Amino acid sequence: MAVFGGLITVGCADTVSGQATVNEADRAAHVTSVSAAAATSSSKARAAQGAVCGPFLTSALQVKLKIDALKRRLDEKDDRAASRTAAQDAATALDDSGDKVDTALAANKVSTSLNTALTEYASAAHAFGTELNKLALGSGDSAVVTTAQTRYFTAKDAAITACGSS
Repeated sequence: MAVFGGLITVGCADTVSGQATVNEADRAAHVTSVSAAAATSSSKARAAQGAVCGPFLTSALQVKLKIDALKRRLDEKDDRAASRTAAQDAATALDDSGDKVDTALAANKVSTSLNTALTEYASAAHAFGTELNKLALGSGDSAVVTTAQTRYFTAKDAAITACGSS
């Protein structure tokens, strides 16, 4: 063991005199390649964000339009059939929105924070759609619908923030 330790010491005892200098051509090539890789990575991240946030934003707008139509029907105290149809349309828009976001997330790798916000949005949209549809069919509970609605709007606001800041 002592001989082995001595061999390592002797092998590492050689010194080289002189001063280290950077090969400028190699350094420039390295910096360029690192910068290009970072730009490509950043570009891919932005493209993935757009591929996920785009469907979210357009489908969330469709949901808003359907919910606004439902609110108008309820405010006007329209006939029950028209209100039921508007509620079912809103429920369908919510489910479609959740599906579009789920599909976009499955096809694109995005940051953890964006993924979390949009996953919660999709889940909240599905839950609100389900409860709204139950209510339209006469089997829902208005307290459960209100809870699902609150969750949906909270998740939508968080997803909008995540899409804007990612």
